[in-house]
Amino acid sequence: MLGPAPSAPSRRAGWQAFGLGGGLALLLALAWVLTTIEVQVEIDGRSQTLRTRAGSVGALLVEHRIDVAAGDLVIPGAHARLHDGDHVVVQRARPVRIHVDGRLIRMHSHGRSAQALLQEAGVRVAPRDGVKVNDRIWPLDQALVAALPAPGPERQGRHRLSLVRAAEAAGLAQAEPSIPEADLSEPIDGPPGDRSPWEIEVLRAVPVTLVEDGVAVELMAAGETVSEGLASAGFSILPEDELIPPPESLLDGGMRISLRRALPFTVYTADVSQTLRARADTIGEALTKTGLALIGKDYSLPAADSPLVSHMDVEVIRVLEDVLVQELPIGYATETQSDPNLMLDETRVLRAGESGLKTQRIAITYENGVEIDRQLVEEVVLREPVSEILAYGTQVVWRTVNTEEGPKQYWRHLRVYATSYSASRSGTPKSAPWYGRTRLGWPMRRGLVAVDPRLIPLRTNLFVPGFGVGVAADTGGGIKRYHIDLGFDDDNYESWHQWVDLYLLEPLPPERDMTWILP
Repeated sequence: MLGPAPSAPSRRAGWQAFGLGGGLALLLALAWVLTTIEVQVEIDGRSQTLRTRAGSVGALLVEHRIDVAAGDLVIPGAHARLHDGDHVVVQRARPVRIHVDGRLIRMHSHGRSAQALLQEAGVRVAPRDGVKVNDRIWPLDQALVAALPAPGPERQGRHRLSLVRAAEAAGLAQAEPSIPEADLSEPIDGPPGDRSPWEIEVLRAVPVTLVEDGVAVELMAAGETVSEGLASAGFSILPEDELIPPPESLLDGGMRISLRRALPFTVYTADVSQTLRARADTIGEALTKTGLALIGKDYSLPAADSPLVSHMDVEVIRVLEDVLVQELPIGYATETQSDPNLMLDETRVLRAGESGLKTQRIAITYENGVEIDRQLVEEVVLREPVSEILAYGTQVVWRTVNTEEGPKQYWRHLRVYATSYSASRSGTPKSAPWYGRTRLGWPMRRGLVAVDPRLIPLRTNLFVPGFGVGVAADTGGGIKRYHIDLGFDDDNYESWHQWVDLYLLEPLPPERDMTWILP
């Protein structure tokens, strides 16, 4: 059940209270703006705009918990009065420890290079002397960077100095004796900058003798180790070079150093090239030292026993041998025998042939992945083939064909492709003794036909419809098997290029010239 609604006077009283509270907050905010000033503060290169009630630079540092220490620069001074729009700069000093000639010099400095720090400390550095900063060889005039590792164990920085120390460091203990903790702001610059010291070591140059590839040179070297000393003198040492004493040996004045340079060379393998360095007498030794040793039948061009020469090109050929094992069929032979009970051009299989089987071992050689050779190593017959026995007919059946000369008896009919020629179209030069004569020595004329003697015996009478009766009396280089060339005189030549019927006429050729089985 709802209670009674507030009366109109009560509501008015609530709104009045709310209005008074809001007005008071607005007045307080206005009072803050009117009673503070705006100051630009730059700390180690980082800028930020602040509002403050502080009357001096020192009070500003305390109010905003800006960490300062002895040696730090505050511009303007800590006692300077603040005005709206002022620019305050804080530059922090860094501790420095200089190790030189057996002495340790401690100082704080704003110097930004080893040269500046050494000059500030009054340390003279000769042209060949070297410098280490935080255990690293460092150029004298190169800016020091915060990324350099600090020496010794890692040190934990504090979030900020105590308020009392900050005030004392700025000379403010009497000027600003008390600022309530509630009036202090959050630190604006976070943790203090890196305050670990610059550890600077001066390395005095000492005389040494360097023998590089048999050539001796006197030089001044600065460094803790042999490699550092040579680097200071402008000699770079690569991992493949041979240095005696070793690179990590301590550098000592008057020592003799032997340097044998690795030779650069380019290796080509298939389609890949790479430039390498090796300290070796021969190409084979260099390839082994660079992880490209020749294995098995691998070889190089030039050969592996050739001397290694600087900047030479070496081709490496990788040889791989593989063995292919395969099974292959063995074809069977066909044995023939005549059968007088079979008609000519008929055959009958008396025994079917069977293929054999053999296995082969083939050695394949690859060079850089490309096959260059294969050799039959072994062949074993697993199953011998069985010959086919074929009977062919020798019974001639005479048939009749009508020709322009009347009916003729023929003993075989063939389907052949016919072309034509004459003496001048045979391709034989007129100066040749056999010009215009056939294979049998007959003068060329119409009716003589060029044939393949393996199919049609020479001197066989024949008939071609449309051409007439002729005689097989010639041969030709392009006349093979079922191709014949019809002969003409030069003055009655006809061009033939077509399939025709060919009838072989009586008499029957001698048995020794007969082709019993057609191809």
